[in-house]
Amino acid sequence: MASENKIIPDSNVGRLEAMNSAGLKNTAMGAGSILTPATKTRLETIQPIYQTVYDEVGFKTQAVNALSAEKETARADLKMIVSHFIQVFNLAVDRRVFPATNRAYYKLDVGKPMVPDMTNDADLMLWANNIVTGETKRIADGGTPLAFPSLAEVTALRTLFNDVNTSHNTATQDLDTAQEKLTSQNPEADRVIKKVWDEVETYYNEETPESMRQNARLWGVVYQRVGGPKKIGGKVTNKDDGTALAGAKVRMKNGRGLATSDADGNFELSTTLMDQQEIDAELLGFDDYAEMITLVENENLVMEIKMKKSV
Repeated sequence: MASENKIIPDSNVGRLEAMNSAGLKNTAMGAGSILTPATKTRLETIQPIYQTVYDEVGFKTQAVNALSAEKETARADLKMIVSHFIQVFNLAVDRRVFPATNRAYYKLDVGKPMVPDMTNDADLMLWANNIVTGETKRIADGGTPLAFPSLAEVTALRTLFNDVNTSHNTATQDLDTAQEKLTSQNPEADRVIKKVWDEVETYYNEETPESMRQNARLWGVVYQRVGGPKKIGGKVTNKDDGTALAGAKVRMKNGRGLATSDADGNFELSTTLMDQQEIDAELLGFDDYAEMITLVENENLVMEIKMKKSV
C-alpha cells in the first residue's frame, strides 16, 4: 500500500540541493532558527565545503569532456595517416618501387600487404612509432622517402595525439581525485541532512501531516509516494548512432540505489518510488541525462536512455 515518506538523497546533486535549501532557510531565520546550535554548526560547516568540492568536480568534468573531443579528433587523424602510409607503401611494393622486404622496417609482415589493427590507443601509438622509426631508418639506409604521406606528416600527428592523450590522462586523474574528495564528504553530508530533517519534522510534529510536510519542504525535505518494489530496466545508447554505452551510472534523482550499464548497455535498478519521478544518467564524455518518467504500483518499466556526446 502506498504511503508518503521522506527520501534521503542518494546523489551528489540531491545532497547539495538539500543542504542549500536548509542553509538558506537557516540563514533567513537567523537567531530564531529551529535547528539546534550543534546542527546549525555542522550544516554551516559542511555546506560550503560540499559546494566547493562539487563545483570542482563539475569544472574537472568539463575539462575532461573538452579533451575527450580533442583526443577523438587527434586519434582519428593519426589512425588515418598511419593507415594511409601503410597502404601507400604496400601499393608501392606492388608496383615494385620498393622491395617487399622493406616492410620489415615498419615491423610489418613481409609477405602480407595488410594494415594492422589499431582499435586501441596502445596499438595506434605502437604502429605510429613503427612508421616513424622505420621510415627514419629506411631513409638513413638510402631508401627513397615516401612523399604522400611523408614522415614529417606522420610525426606531427603522432606528437599531437601524444600531447592530447597525455593532457587527457592528467585531466582524468584530476577528475578522479576530485570525485574521491567529494565522495569522502558524503557520509557527513548524509548525517547532517538526516539530522536537519529529523529536527524540522520534530518541530512541526503537532501540525497535521500535510501542514508538517509543507513546512518541512521549505527546509529541503523531500517527500515521495512509495509503494511496492518495481524494476526499471532497459538500455543506454549513443543518441547519435544508437550504439550501446557501457559504464553509464543510472539512478533515480529522489531515490536510493545505482545501476551501471553493462557491455551491451543494459541496466536495471529497483525502486519503491511512484508517480512522476526523474531518472538521471551520467557517463564521462556525454552530457548528463535527465528524464521524467511515471511509475505505477506493481508495474515494471522498460526504457531506452539516449545520451548525447559532449561537445
